[in-house]
Amino acid sequence: MQVTVLGSSSFFPSLRRSWTSLFLNLGGGDAVLVDAGSWRLMTFRADILHTNRVYITHNHPDHTGFIGALVRRMRRQNRTRPLTIFCPTDTVQRLHHFIRIFNHNKIPLFVQIHPFTPDIPRTIDHLSSSQTEVKAAAACHTTLTAAYAFCQGDKRIIISPDTGPRCPTLLTLARGANAWFHDCTFATGRLLSIRKGHSTPQNAGGDAARANVKALILIHISGLRLRNPRAIVAAARLHFNGEIYIAKDGMSFNF
Repeated sequence: MQVTVLGSSSFFPSLRRSWTSLFLNLGGGDAVLVDAGSWRLMTFRADILHTNRVYITHNHPDHTGFIGALVRRMRRQNRTRPLTIFCPTDTVQRLHHFIRIFNHNKIPLFVQIHPFTPDIPRTIDHLSSSQTEVKAAAACHTTLTAAYAFCQGDKRIIISPDTGPRCPTLLTLARGANAWFHDCTFATGRLLSIRKGHSTPQNAGGDAARANVKALILIHISGLRLRNPRAIVAAARLHFNGEIYIAKDGMSFNF
């Protein structure tokens, strides 16, 4: 399983960091996207056009804004294979809006949207070619938000780019995982992060330790907060002794 970061920024992007999106090559011909905020979906990586699944975490534009551009690229290649988009129930209207903007005010026939209500961890999808089970759970954010787990045998990757700390459903979902892509929106300010439904490096490190994951990958972080990346890693290290990385656009991880 390979995870490539297409966008790693919070709501305030930079030239080097676009809004959130991750591309997962699961093997066996299965490739999926988590979130569609990155403008790189307009021009980056032709293999993304072959994906059959998109898993959207929530309705904020930094996670949905370029789904329409992706659909347009697929439509221009005369795509007929279904593109299945999983999303929380209150995200459907936002997806329709962005898809219509880029596609002559229409939803192409190959687009199939499957809304669900994230709650306790449960299986929402199964990709047979790669033998991947996809689970979802509710994250602790300011709107209805899902986190996703991609499971292959005893291998499990967790993706939760927007969440506050100590989220019970996420700790259950992530327990013992190989890696957790965890929100790190705020460099400091524990109370502010909780109120905004986000996390600091200390929060992320604490969650990783509680869930006993092997690696922590900090994502959804503004370039303005990366002037001292060593301090960010050191803050997470106060609570977590495993591997720690700061996600960057274009970075790939193999599991």
